[in-house]
Amino acid sequence: MNSYTLNINGSSTLLAIIGLVLFIGTIIIYRRVVPEISFSQKTGLVLLRTAALFMLVLFLFEPVWTMISGKKINPICRTYLDNSISMSLSDAAGSRETIYNNVLTNINTKMLKNKFVFYKFGESVTEHNLANKLSLKDASTNLSEPMRKMRRNLYEDNVCASLFITDGCFNTGENPIYEAMKFNRPIYIIGIGDTAAPKDASVKSVLTNDVVYKETPIPVNANISISGFAADSLSAYLYEDGKQIAKQNISFTPENNNYSLVFEYEPKTSGNKKLTVKIPTLKGEITDKNNSKSVFIKVLEDRQKISLFAGAPSPDISFINSVIRHDKGVQLKEYIQKSADQFYTIPTKESIAESEIIVMVDFPNKYTPDGVLKNIANLLDKGVPILFFAGYNTDYQKLQLLIDYLPFNTLRTTHKEYMASPDANSYSLNSPIMRINDNESDINLWNSLPPVYKTETFVRVKPESDFVLGVKVNKISISEPLILTRNFEGRKSVAVMAYGIFRWKLMGQGDQTAKGVKDSPDIFSIFLSNSLKWLSTDNRTKTFVCKTSKPQYSLSEPIVFNAQLYDAAFTPIDKGEVFVRIYNNEFDQNLNLTALGNGRYSAQIEGLKRGDYKFSAIAKNERLLIAKDNGIFSVGDVSPEYDDLRMNKSLLKEIAKRSGGKYYDASSAEKAISDIIENKNFVPYGITLRQEMHIWEKWYFLVLSIVFFTLEWFLRKRYGLL
Repeated sequence: MNSYTLNINGSSTLLAIIGLVLFIGTIIIYRRVVPEISFSQKTGLVLLRTAALFMLVLFLFEPVWTMISGKKINPICRTYLDNSISMSLSDAAGSRETIYNNVLTNINTKMLKNKFVFYKFGESVTEHNLANKLSLKDASTNLSEPMRKMRRNLYEDNVCASLFITDGCFNTGENPIYEAMKFNRPIYIIGIGDTAAPKDASVKSVLTNDVVYKETPIPVNANISISGFAADSLSAYLYEDGKQIAKQNISFTPENNNYSLVFEYEPKTSGNKKLTVKIPTLKGEITDKNNSKSVFIKVLEDRQKISLFAGAPSPDISFINSVIRHDKGVQLKEYIQKSADQFYTIPTKESIAESEIIVMVDFPNKYTPDGVLKNIANLLDKGVPILFFAGYNTDYQKLQLLIDYLPFNTLRTTHKEYMASPDANSYSLNSPIMRINDNESDINLWNSLPPVYKTETFVRVKPESDFVLGVKVNKISISEPLILTRNFEGRKSVAVMAYGIFRWKLMGQGDQTAKGVKDSPDIFSIFLSNSLKWLSTDNRTKTFVCKTSKPQYSLSEPIVFNAQLYDAAFTPIDKGEVFVRIYNNEFDQNLNLTALGNGRYSAQIEGLKRGDYKFSAIAKNERLLIAKDNGIFSVGDVSPEYDDLRMNKSLLKEIAKRSGGKYYDASSAEKAISDIIENKNFVPYGITLRQEMHIWEKWYFLVLSIVFFTLEWFLRKRYGLL
């Protein structure tokens, strides 16, 4: 029901009296006029003048017109339909696409009555008309994005629930569980697919260095999965730019599904390279689109130069030194203090000038010369990354000279020492330096490491830093970091806030080996190697960078080029011109990138055929060549949708459970719809809308008063009044 009121700033009685006085006064004025006019003409003139004068007086009382109305908001359920490639595949339960279509068909649309709003998701989230067929062609699945967007306008739209129809196989974005917990509404899920491993052989992952050096051997790790086949053997091949360079045999059995291979790769020439691990198609496997996987690397001419600084000789230095020197692509220089301000090898400004990574172990101490720290600071300011290991004798006051380049700020410190154990969680594995086997088992590997030493040094993690590994003391988690990383404004750093980490190798892998455990991972060496790889990637600052949005594309995806252009002072150049040449043996085309502002340029191209492509980019400003860049990308390689062909039922059940919803198999789809509609909270609610109009602020009401005066004047002239 609607209601309307007029409120004024003052006494309504006074306003009424003033209105009455104006009316009576106007009557007196028009009681005798020359010439005499009719009663109706007098009445019209009286009303016009009274209205005009009353409106002027009314403005002084600041009148406000209030309108109150009620509105009923019907409940809705936001429904998200998986539109990715994996929904078109087959698994142990049969064709997912057929099951999917049956689910959508069996949902009684008469029950919906505008209560369900549909969206489709995969690479992105868009609205969907249920009358249109899903394409099932999105090359990746981001399950966290729809869960983030479904929180919008919950109250305004009366969103009472959400429904997902999916296989739960996400391969981009964040873990959807965290977004689901923020929804504050029940999430109902209909799972499509089967949890049993299908008959399939696939290359799960290929891991190696992003940046390597010519004629320096490096390992290429490949993880192979084989399920559903009787015991047999096959060969796995390593290719460089399409040319076979290595081969290994795998003997597999039904009891073991996962196999790890290590190829040795020694690049003979510099430049961008594509490495591919491929296995043959086995008879009867569900798909062969996941039988190969590629990575792109950059081969440089010179060996990487690392400078290691330490406050004194220690076991940590010996173990770190042995891992670094094991990499033949590294040239290591050590600068270790032996007493007071003396070094075994003096770190002059010239001797450390070409350092590409700085490693500091229990450094600086209270005797370290400030001049050495200033020389290191100059390198860090140029973008040289740093790997910092805390120590018992670390002088955090002297460390302030380098604090701008580290991932933390020191609050206070004492030399009180305690034992600290690693406290890893699923978030820790988001950092590439923490990955051992590249799966959830890495959490247990980290948490099973022996404790290390830590002083009572309290730090504040910088906002742009990542807290990748925490600390446990006597099995109790505390809010202090053990490992931090930072990637900010072209500068990278890793900080290990403990010492005695040699124990991770000596008492970790060493202890397991002594007990006869084979293939125990060397977490210490892997972590140190991962950290150096991460620090060395893209650490050479360039004024012009041109890259594709990702190294590998499916056939249906547009290839997106992004570039950034700066002058020598790193001021963005907006009026430059950026051109990209895309080519291979069968294709050659130029592309002009569009300026987006702040030194950014972008363009995309579609319709490229399957194959490997190179590109060369040039940047010009007023027809003068500024810089060049180049790269490589691939079209048509396997989509991540083929990496896991099983429905992730455990994830879907966990999401539903944590949100207060429920999980359903495809055969119970109609029950899901009924449960949503019959939920006691799936009801409309009424809202009260209050609108106010400040009449005294509206110019057209003043104009209306002037119109009344004008009309009165016009009629007086027409009647011939004096």
